[in-house]
Amino acid sequence: MFKRSKWIMEVMIVLGLAAAFVLGWLLARSILVALNQAMGVAGRIAAGELGHPIKVERSDEFGQLLRALQTMDTKLVDIVAQVRGSADRVSTAARQLANGNEDLSSRTQEQAAALEETAASMEEMTTTVKQNADNAKQASQLAVSARGQADA
Repeated sequence: MFKRSKWIMEVMIVLGLAAAFVLGWLLARSILVALNQAMGVAGRIAAGELGHPIKVERSDEFGQLLRALQTMDTKLVDIVAQVRGSADRVSTAARQLANGNEDLSSRTQEQAAALEETAASMEEMTTTVKQNADNAKQASQLAVSARGQADA
């Protein structure tokens, strides 16, 4: 009877060890599958591949991790869209500023050219007025001289 009990205990120990091994292997496999899935999702997000569906079939901590990664992916998609929109608005404003600067520069050059023409015209007028004054002075001198000769 003792031998039989010993044999039953040995069989039970072997069966227990086998069951523990199988359960440990199943648990490790379950954890590794979930970790590999989470690492794959995190890797895609890190590579900039956003907006892909993430399958969450678990309700344990790994499921929570995948849901958190899914939320992060969604928020990153929103942030990228906002940044793109802002960048487009900044680009449009910069183009408008550049066009405005070109227009202002063109008008400034036109005004400078007009001022140069006005200055040249004023110089010509000054010269003409001076010549007229000189001519009037000579005419006055000739008139005085002619009067002097006519009186004499």
